[in-house]
Amino acid sequence: MLKTTYCKFCHKALIFWVLTKSGKNMPLDAAAVNYEPNPDGEVLYTENGAQIRGNVIEQPTPTSHRAYRPHWATCSKAAFIKKYQSKPIKQKADKKVKHAHNGHQEQLSIF
Repeated sequence: MLKTTYCKFCHKALIFWVLTKSGKNMPLDAAAVNYEPNPDGEVLYTENGAQIRGNVIEQPTPTSHRAYRPHWATCSKAAFIKKYQSKPIKQKADKKVKHAHNGHQEQLSIF
């Protein structure tokens, strides 16, 4: 059984995380979908993090498979997440602060 949690952005969807074959963590919707393989179809992932493409279908067929949608494809806060993640990461400077300790001042690095 996969360990699920709620999305920290929409707080509604049950998701789980997989490590993709490219080494990145990917949130996936916990509900699996049925799909027919199609190289031009929607991006989906298997439980072991393999990326596949297919057309999602409602009912399983003899040739269909099961996979998971990336949560960003269904999250109600996807636009916010994209904006949030597109902000450049500020480099943490090696800031020095003065710290008084027993009447003496020291230089401490806070990062």
